[in-house]
Amino acid sequence: MGSTDVAIGMAAGQTWLRVPETFRIESTDGSPTASAPKTSSSTIIGRLGADGATYRALEFAARRRGAAMHERLTLTHMAVEAGAKTGLVASDEVTRAFLAAQGREADWRALAPDPAPPTSARCRSSPTSSYRPRGAAHGR
Repeated sequence: MGSTDVAIGMAAGQTWLRVPETFRIESTDGSPTASAPKTSSSTIIGRLGADGATYRALEFAARRRGAAMHERLTLTHMAVEAGAKTGLVASDEVTRAFLAAQGREADWRALAPDPAPPTSARCRSSPTSSYRPRGAAHGR
């Protein structure tokens, strides 16, 4: 948002934003965090490209739940590296326990992905066993 948009939002008390299309990332053999979350996100970004999720919400869906909160936060924060507006992971008991530890258990809400199967244009599936650690090397 530019300064004019912010000023209008402050004056009017509301603003209009387009709801981003959701792009679901499904792992076929567990959770995207079955491998290290940085490895998962680097692999996903490598496959999508640095702008492959521009103005979309990346939803990380998995058959296995229970990934630690810091792993989930790494995935969702890295979503912007692919151009996404946000990254999403379904809430579960790990989320509830995290909020309870912060004194905010009353804020917990059960949130889950849309049960409708995504179209192929909005969904990528891959086995996490294919994810390999990546590193950067300086040019020579």
